[in-house]
Order: sequence, then C-alpha cells, then structure tokens
Amino acid sequence: MKKVLTRSALTFALLLGAGVFFSGCCSAPTCAQTTEAREPAITGTTWKLRLNTLSGYRKTMEKPERDITFRIEKSGMVSGCAGLNRYFGPAVLDPSKKMLKFGSGLGATKMAGRGMVCENTYLQMLPHVETYEIRGTVLRFLDKDGKELAIFDLSNEL
Repeated sequence: MKKVLTRSALTFALLLGAGVFFSGCCSAPTCAQTTEAREPAITGTTWKLRLNTLSGYRKTMEKPERDITFRIEKSGMVSGCAGLNRYFGPAVLDPSKKMLKFGSGLGATKMAGRGMVCENTYLQMLPHVETYEIRGTVLRFLDKDGKELAIFDLSNEL
C-alpha cells in the first residue's frame, strides 16, 4: 500500500510540474514572455525626423545643425527642434481617429544658421498633416489623401 501511495504521489508531482512548465509563466498581457509589443503613445514621447523622408526635402539642402524633433502632450501642446530653432504651439489631436492637425498658432524662435531651408520645409509641412500612424517605433505624418509627409523614429530624448 505504501509503495502504491508513493508512486501515486510521484506521478501527481510529475504531472503537476509538467503542467506548470508547459503553461508558461503567466497569461497576463504584462508577462515578460508576451510577444506582442506595445506601440508607444504619440503623446509624451519625443520623435526624431528621418530627414530624407521629409516632403519637399532635397539632398542638395544644407543639413540642419541639430536633429528635427517632434513632441505632443495630451493637452495638444506641441514642441520640438526644427533643426536650428525651437518650435511650440497648439495642435488638435484625436488618438482614437489618429487625427492630428496643426493650426496657425505655431511659433518658433528666430535664430539664423545652417540648415534654415530644411527647417522652413519642415515647418511649412506641418499644416498639411491630417493624420498619423504608429507602427512599432515609427511615426508617420500623412496628409488628407494619405500621402506620407514625414517619418519619425522614437527618440531617447525626454
């Protein structure tokens, strides 16, 4: 009887261990084994422009002194570096519809320097943005026809 009981306990322990092993660490979406990566939110995140994707950009343009960046807060306030000068102001954002519109209220500092043509091209592109999409760590600005206007990468900058 003792031998049968020991064998049953051992079988139960092995089956229980195999079940735990094959079921993984957890089933919650926060589990480290989750393969589905969450996309970053457009708000509270700094994005760095891929200069060669800017609508109107030409290789003959003098490159700006600094990276062109974009950031929008939940309040709709936009800020960033346009290559030389800082820009800021309001925008209309509706994440549920992936809608983003820049109004005429954007302002910028007025320093002169290398890369002004790129900076002006970027700032003149912003009013044409109607929607955006995020795939992985890439943000795309699109016009009303869905044409790509600019591509940004997630930046480590705060």
